[in-house]
Amino acid sequence: MSGRPRHRNPAIVSLAIAVSLLGGCHTGSQPGRPTGHTSGAPAPLPANVDPIPFTSGDCLRRRPSAVKVIAGDVTGSFRDDAPTDNTTIDARTASFRDDGKVEASGTAMIYPLLLGKKRPAQGLCVVGGSVPGTLDRSMTWPQLKAETPQPDGRRLYFDAAALTEFARGDGTHLVDGLRVDNVGDGVAARGSFQARRALPLDGGGFGLRDAYFTYVHDDCVDVNDLVAGAVFDSLLDGCYTGFSERPDSQSPLLSYHQPRGKHLVVDHVLVHMTPFPGPHPTAHCRAGTRAGYNEIFKWSPNANPPLVQDSVFLLDSAPCSTRYFPFPKNSTLSRVTIVWAGHGRWRWGRPRGVRITSDRRVWDRARTDWLQRHGCASSAAGIGSTTNVCVRLTEPSSLPKP
Repeated sequence: MSGRPRHRNPAIVSLAIAVSLLGGCHTGSQPGRPTGHTSGAPAPLPANVDPIPFTSGDCLRRRPSAVKVIAGDVTGSFRDDAPTDNTTIDARTASFRDDGKVEASGTAMIYPLLLGKKRPAQGLCVVGGSVPGTLDRSMTWPQLKAETPQPDGRRLYFDAAALTEFARGDGTHLVDGLRVDNVGDGVAARGSFQARRALPLDGGGFGLRDAYFTYVHDDCVDVNDLVAGAVFDSLLDGCYTGFSERPDSQSPLLSYHQPRGKHLVVDHVLVHMTPFPGPHPTAHCRAGTRAGYNEIFKWSPNANPPLVQDSVFLLDSAPCSTRYFPFPKNSTLSRVTIVWAGHGRWRWGRPRGVRITSDRRVWDRARTDWLQRHGCASSAAGIGSTTNVCVRLTEPSSLPKP
């Protein structure tokens, strides 16, 4: 990825955030690129900033003993519970196909890629990889969580990520070029807390780039360990929840607060929030609701403040939860577009730095541009497709800038 912007300067970020909070917002229905803004809008954050300090090319150029190549169809889970620091998993020609299958014992195969569970590492890289999940697409959210039985009467827990990665320290760990379809969660970034059950928390610096996710039954990006990091230049085309940073109800992390200066950065990302069968019952989606989704950000008061820029969100309907909708109050937003495709008029707030439009062409253009830049077939199907071949996902270091 030669020519990619360098890591964000913290001083510049602090100044840009302060300036952006003083600005206004723009709403309207005219088509336009997501980076557009009008006079009087907040001073923009640096355009096309890549908050991830190294690329997949850097990972693949590590010494041969540090690069583990995985190829072909992988049966069963691929696990490395104690990876060496600065290890690269080169999965560009690998497909992990057993997500969601049930063994004779009744155990669900739900961890296609699992790294660092016993001993979290620093500087991990996962480059490429495809996870075509085998979940029942009609599965309800309570069935996914084993709260209600499957059609055969068994309670099976299917809610796990296509890739789960445990890290320690604040050295960046990168996932680049991952293709995921029809799974519980897309990717789960975990800190060392899960391995040691002791504070202080570490494992920040998570980076997700060039990800293409479709039909994710729960969280597209799960950072419930309060891991700071960045999602960059990705297409999340079908999420029940977009980004989750809320510890479990019994977790000691509920009393932990991230230090100042940490963020979850969402930069040049396209997110499609679409209804899934049988959502979790809420005041807005009562038991028996046919379809729905949670919200873009499933957040908590002690989560990292979101910093969202140059991104587009397509909403097919009203969410089942509005606690942090459309964005947490401590978000910094710049050149963000919400495409409202639901019934009636948009009835929620218009945060600073956000444009609201009902013109579906804004999303369609942005999505088409992303697919073309990543070498996907121009006729690529939408949500639920496992046939898309995106040639530049297998060589993510060759991608042009967004």
